[in-house]
Amino acid sequence: MCYNAPKTWQLGWYDSNKETIDPTKGQWSGTIVGVADFDKNPENYPVVVKIETGTGTDQFIAFNRATGVNRHSDDADNEVTIVETSENGEGAAQSYMKAHLAQGDYYIYPDWANTGQNLVIIANTINVNTGNSAGYAEVQVCLGCAVETPDLTQNIIAGLFLSLLLLFLFVHAHVQIERTKVKKDETAKKVKELDFC
Repeated sequence: MCYNAPKTWQLGWYDSNKETIDPTKGQWSGTIVGVADFDKNPENYPVVVKIETGTGTDQFIAFNRATGVNRHSDDADNEVTIVETSENGEGAAQSYMKAHLAQGDYYIYPDWANTGQNLVIIANTINVNTGNSAGYAEVQVCLGCAVETPDLTQNIIAGLFLSLLLLFLFVHAHVQIERTKVKKDETAKKVKELDFC
């Protein structure tokens, strides 16, 4: 990523395609395109989305589309990036990669902006197989929403069941092998007895 989301915001190259959201005013869902597909964007989807915290430190979301001028990106190819910086993204400041999300991934900011609520950013869909159209990411940002997490109890039970099944099969196979050895020994003994007569 040559220019991450806050740098893209600061430079103003895509001012016509940037958006500011305030999660305290409700959930946001939208489509984001990468800078490399800026010219294939007749719907004028944003290239960068700023999450306004009401402080000098804000978060920025972008889609790191690995094509065209951005094809040699080393990190987070074709993923949604979340970067944080100070100066409201308007001045020179150090930026920090908070997360990069593949399709279905999410990132949680605990106690976002001292609200007492978690901010959740979800990469719902990533589509790079779009032919001549822009690749895109469908992203959701919500404050205080619940995120479905895998039911660990079901995973643990399934793991235990599988372990017990494998143990049973191992013991069963071992018993069959021992029975075969016993039968083989009994057969060999009977053959010796027959040879003796």
